[in-house]
Amino acid sequence: MPMRVQGRSGAIQPGIFLDLVLQSAYSDVLWFPKGKWVMRALIGSLMLLMPLVLASPAAWSAVGRILSFEGDVRVNGEQVTIDTPLNKDDTVVTGADGVATIVMSDNSVLDLESGSEIEINDYSFTPSEPEANTSQIGVLAGTLRYVSGKIAKDDPTNVSFSAGTSTIGVRGTFISITVGPKEGSE
Repeated sequence: MPMRVQGRSGAIQPGIFLDLVLQSAYSDVLWFPKGKWVMRALIGSLMLLMPLVLASPAAWSAVGRILSFEGDVRVNGEQVTIDTPLNKDDTVVTGADGVATIVMSDNSVLDLESGSEIEINDYSFTPSEPEANTSQIGVLAGTLRYVSGKIAKDDPTNVSFSAGTSTIGVRGTFISITVGPKEGSE
């Protein structure tokens, strides 16, 4: 019969599993007085989250990430995975069979169809400083669909797309841009 640890009220006490783990592994180092389950749970949560925080510094500095993709999709020449982080000056290319959906840190969404190439020329998003936010994306080839996020909502003039020698400003919530292949390329 499995062992159940119950408190005076008959409910399973929060932090009991953590207590058992900590008592067996760190009994000489950590001591938790009875009834301090909140402290045990807090310390346990921090101990479990610390490796995740330290292991992924790129996730904290990224300006966006790949939300979904199919087929051949590359960032700076490397095949992507779900949650591949994107940074300023990154180039995203979809192959002949590739499509990708990108979400930026301001929750704007970029959909790339097959045969597309974009470059994140400049991107900065700080929710507490809307006047300093900027999003500048270069569309080098293919089709990009854009649904605006917080930057465009706060100040649409801070969002722009360049395509060849043209610059496109955003004044709504949805745009679609198609750029033909460069002359002389197939």
